[in-house]
Amino acid sequence: MYITRDLRSQSRPERAQVQLQNMDSDETWASMKDNEVALEAEFMEFELALEAEFMDWDPVLEDGNMDDRNPGSSSLEMDCVVAKEENLEAMVCTSTCQHQEDELAAAADPVADSIPDEDSIKEDSEVKFSSGKEQNLETVGTCSHGVILRLLCTTCGKVMNEKYGVGFEYMQEGLRLSLEEAQRWRRVETMKVLADEKLILVLDLDDTLINTGRADLLTSDEKLLVERVDSGEVSGISLYDLGYKNSFYRTKIRPFVREFLEEASTLFQMYVYTNASKDYASRIVKLLDPDNKHFNGRVITREASTRIGSKDLDVVLGSERVVVIVDDSAEVWPKYQANLMRIERYLYFVKAGIHLQPGQKSLAECGKDEPDEGPLFGILKELKKIHREFFKNKDEPSRDVRLIMQNIRGTFLEGCKIQLRDFSPKKYAKLSSKAARLGAVCTTEYDPSITHVVTLNPEPEELQRAEQENKKFMVPEWIDASSRFWPTVSEFPYQHSLKKETGKQSE
Repeated sequence: MYITRDLRSQSRPERAQVQLQNMDSDETWASMKDNEVALEAEFMEFELALEAEFMDWDPVLEDGNMDDRNPGSSSLEMDCVVAKEENLEAMVCTSTCQHQEDELAAAADPVADSIPDEDSIKEDSEVKFSSGKEQNLETVGTCSHGVILRLLCTTCGKVMNEKYGVGFEYMQEGLRLSLEEAQRWRRVETMKVLADEKLILVLDLDDTLINTGRADLLTSDEKLLVERVDSGEVSGISLYDLGYKNSFYRTKIRPFVREFLEEASTLFQMYVYTNASKDYASRIVKLLDPDNKHFNGRVITREASTRIGSKDLDVVLGSERVVVIVDDSAEVWPKYQANLMRIERYLYFVKAGIHLQPGQKSLAECGKDEPDEGPLFGILKELKKIHREFFKNKDEPSRDVRLIMQNIRGTFLEGCKIQLRDFSPKKYAKLSSKAARLGAVCTTEYDPSITHVVTLNPEPEELQRAEQENKKFMVPEWIDASSRFWPTVSEFPYQHSLKKETGKQSE
């Protein structure tokens, strides 16, 4: 578990000091160091309460011998004791620190869950989640304590409803937290991450970090490539058979992934969040992070998600203002567009449900791959920029990655003066609005300062002249793609050229 720490091996003054060191280093935290005596007293009081609470434990049970338990003890009582015993460490940290951490978190980070004053930034997780589908289930249980393990309250041992609060199954099987406790854990973990000068990065798997092809969906060219790679006839290409569903799949790692994870881990605490199954995700994560040094168990799969078919930050231990998401799909993050860096989809194999453009082929069919300095390389550069801007002024309490990301997006087309030609007023308004948000200047008139002409049907003479004048004729999809993806998309796929137009006319 990520919140709990082993405090029992330390003296009470040492524990108090550890708690203080985990806090932010601003004036609020510094002033609290004068209260070490009070903190020590709270630890002593809590230990006495714990001792009293467990006075009635059966010593046989404490030795772990369930066969010799008291015949008068019910199986439910035994389960309660085991649950308490297994979670003693979690209870020590959670119950001891709750009061001071709540007050200290509010004092040191008063806007940890504040709402930036921008139209594009929606309500924060605390507000949204309290009105979500889990809220009405909070009163179903038989107690109001914060931590539930395998349907048993770790404080009073009562049986709870399986829908109580928020599930954190990816951290520990059967773990659920009340809404208030989950929010407190987010605040505390946010403080700890910021103290390490890190942010939180949530990464998708499929089509973001890897691409997996299913044998019965591969094209003939792709099947031939797989056979040649498996036989050793083709070298330099690694297609992994993870033993998933009787070797029915082959997985290709996106270029630059390992370098990306290594560098990003120095700046971010990283999560995997996928709508794939736990079995499949665990195999992929083991392939990407064999030593478990990057994700350390922070792998959220569809079994642990609280939203069917979509993704939600309610199961991520961090305030939204410090969370950056990298995913190839925007649709699965309906409430978190401001946190999202949408990356271009990695399609090494043709994939079910993905409609390619006419004439477009998968990378495997083309016999090529992305360059190392492709989309992931660009994403890493933008992540470093976000991290640098966030920690540039450590004393600024309103720091928010969403506002930083919004400002960075406003520079994607900076320096571009675009002539939008031959569009209806409605289409012109839509394209010019998107381009303006990305930093471009749009006009309907041509002048020598124009850098890009966006049109559907340029004349061959115009294209010849454009090459001489170092101007570019673009399709309108260029602006759409620039507004959807991080980082700035390559212009080449969206550029009119004399060769392309000549080919169209000859067809």
